[in-house]
Amino acid sequence: MSKRYRLILILVIIALCFLFLLPSIQWYFWTPRLDQTRALGSREQIKTYASQSAQADLEDLIVRARRGEDVPPDLAFLTATAKAIYKDAKQNAPEKWDARAVLGAFVSRQEALEAIESNYRDRIFALKDLQKNAVQLGLDLSGGLSIVLQANLDSLSERLGRNLNEADREDAVLRALEVLNSRIDRFGLTEPVIRQQGADQIYVEIPGTADPERINDIIMGKGSLAFHIVDDEATSTFNNYYYARPTETINAQGELIDPSILPSDVVIRGVYIKDQYGLDEHRRNSQGGFDYVAVKREVGLDGNHIRSAEVSRNSLDGRPTVTFLLDSEGGEIFYRLTSANVGKPMAIVLDDRVKSVATIRGAIRESVQLEGFGADEANNIALMLRTAALPVELEVVNQQSIGASLGEDTIRQGLYALLGGSWQY
Repeated sequence: MSKRYRLILILVIIALCFLFLLPSIQWYFWTPRLDQTRALGSREQIKTYASQSAQADLEDLIVRARRGEDVPPDLAFLTATAKAIYKDAKQNAPEKWDARAVLGAFVSRQEALEAIESNYRDRIFALKDLQKNAVQLGLDLSGGLSIVLQANLDSLSERLGRNLNEADREDAVLRALEVLNSRIDRFGLTEPVIRQQGADQIYVEIPGTADPERINDIIMGKGSLAFHIVDDEATSTFNNYYYARPTETINAQGELIDPSILPSDVVIRGVYIKDQYGLDEHRRNSQGGFDYVAVKREVGLDGNHIRSAEVSRNSLDGRPTVTFLLDSEGGEIFYRLTSANVGKPMAIVLDDRVKSVATIRGAIRESVQLEGFGADEANNIALMLRTAALPVELEVVNQQSIGASLGEDTIRQGLYALLGGSWQY
């Protein structure tokens, strides 16, 4: 091979290496430390930051509009949004795009606030994606917690009343992995590494500073998923009372201030949906209040009877359908429940929050289908059904806190050495 082709080959390899390392370079060297901290925060923290920052920016923009000043550089994206609004409305655009003209493009203050908050949210989530694509530092570089969990399969066998076969054991551990992965963002830290170790153990690695007690609470939390029959009459009674006394009906803990307004066999639960941050948000109704549903206090079916859940497409209209399978005991319980309540609504309640309500069309035994959702909502419901409760008890068998024996200086020195060696070559 000639020197020319060797040089070209080397340059191509270097270019490919650079493309592979580009997310890491952007994250570790080009992203400010403060932005890294924000991107590694939980969704709750990101929501608080975006909301508060947007509110401050809007107040500043309103002051500038009153003074006839220009839009500040960090809000220049609003000008492009305002131009698009004028274009879509087929209106003549202002001659000068100052703060007053930009604000005038939005129908309301809330609309402008949402546009600013959306920019903050999208930027932080883009940094989150960048961090996921970057080379992840091990605990020796970043420090953190290392935890080994043992799946108590004997307890599961006792609860099911039968011996577990190999498929049962494998499925229990895999579902436990899925549960833990669904709780990742609650750490508020860099996403941990969660993987199976051996036949019945799970290894969790959490880089960065973390509170061991808080993390144990999150990992060991079981969640509570159950199906309850909805009491339409009690719901109507509650709503009439609530609309007349919106501030005197529910306390800060979400409990009825005057329980006597409802029968003793029902409880009130709020209806929750996912917001733009992927967080649970109490759904609002057309009157501006929050949505509540009265459900029977007695649990119709415990979520631990769910074996699997997935999203498919209806063969007639192609709409998403959530299908989940129950074990034999759960199938019998659900058959009796649905047979006695055909035509009535049933609520899926997760940790005392109503996540979905569906009408019982007929007696159902083991295979259950839920319809009437969009694609995102169907996927969220299927994930919730699969991962709401741990299918097997987990016990901590080993936990250790590891300090960062290396650091940024070591990483930088290694990179410089690599670049220097390449240059000499």
